[in-house]
Amino acid sequence: MGKTRLQAQRAPGKILYSFSTPQQRGRETLYVNSVGNYACINSCRFCGRKAAMEGRPNIYEKKAGGNLYLPRAPLAEDILPLAKERIRKRMPDEIVFVGLGEPLLNFPAVCDSIRGLRAFGYSGEISLNTNGAVARWGNMPAQLKGAGLDSVRISVNAVNNVEYNKLCRPKDKDAFLRVCRFLQECAKCGIEVFASFVVGFEEGKIKTKPFRHYRAFALMLGVELPNILRREYVPPTEELQ
Repeated sequence: MGKTRLQAQRAPGKILYSFSTPQQRGRETLYVNSVGNYACINSCRFCGRKAAMEGRPNIYEKKAGGNLYLPRAPLAEDILPLAKERIRKRMPDEIVFVGLGEPLLNFPAVCDSIRGLRAFGYSGEISLNTNGAVARWGNMPAQLKGAGLDSVRISVNAVNNVEYNKLCRPKDKDAFLRVCRFLQECAKCGIEVFASFVVGFEEGKIKTKPFRHYRAFALMLGVELPNILRREYVPPTEELQ
């Protein structure tokens, strides 16, 4: 994906950032922005990535206190010195690999960074947010588990391939099958799996289902009930000054 004129003019954003959510209740979470140039293999209708590319940051950039645009995907050599410095100052309860886009497009750096954090002595929880549709590096769940990943939050967002293609507009029309396979392989490897579903989105005739349908589907995939997450659709926010 090429850069827009606005992206070319923006200063590089943050690799590390922190903010609290109501669910965390005092937990210290450090987020690792792992995506370069807002890269993703999907173009979800409800995602704030396109708005961010146009200078209208979504809720994550607002909470992070600035833009999260990185002109290139960060390497482990970029991530680890910053993360180690942050850990020395204050030990986070959890480190989460995320991004406005798909972190697993930067799979080698994510794996190397997780491995480096464990080698450094970090013993807190390490998590990953992903759409689960990337399949380029062999048995990725096993490699992530071997590196030291504890849990994964997978954006499933549909109950079948047709619905997924309409809502998430993947480059590969069989992506939904990979999402389901990735989820189940993570569970087999001993990675704790969370499945999330966006609700409350509507664009013409295309809209998300009631959450109960998603919950039933996730249970069928083997996800534990407390780990099935409801995400209310949030429109892009105003441009950050």
